[in-house]
Amino acid sequence: MNKADKQESDRRVAQISEWLLEGESTYKIIEYCRVEWGIKAAQVYKYIDKAKQLWDEIYKKDFANNLKWHLIARRKLYNKCIKESDKTNARQVLNDIADIQGIRELKVKHSGDPENPIIITEMTINRSNGEESNGNKGE
Repeated sequence: MNKADKQESDRRVAQISEWLLEGESTYKIIEYCRVEWGIKAAQVYKYIDKAKQLWDEIYKKDFANNLKWHLIARRKLYNKCIKESDKTNARQVLNDIADIQGIRELKVKHSGDPENPIIITEMTINRSNGEESNGNKGE
């Protein structure tokens, strides 16, 4: 078995990450690593786990940045609507901000009508104090 230094280990994790993203089967990845790198399946699974951990870190960081960007962009759009006295679109932008922040929740169902497939059945406000949307606790 070939012991890899940190640089080689990182290179292998990056390569395995690429293969996974390309849809390569775990079996083929293990076979390649066994033949080309002289490592066992257990080590390949460790590399796969490291690749997935990196994805989680990237996604969390990107998600937070993207969320901030969307909220700031909508705030700018809201301000523009207010300056132009466009109350209808200002309200829609505020609703969009509330949706992004998880303050509003829309419940939808399929109507069965191909012309109008979605029906909004209820809009609730999420409350951090545990109250239900009708204001009654625990119902």
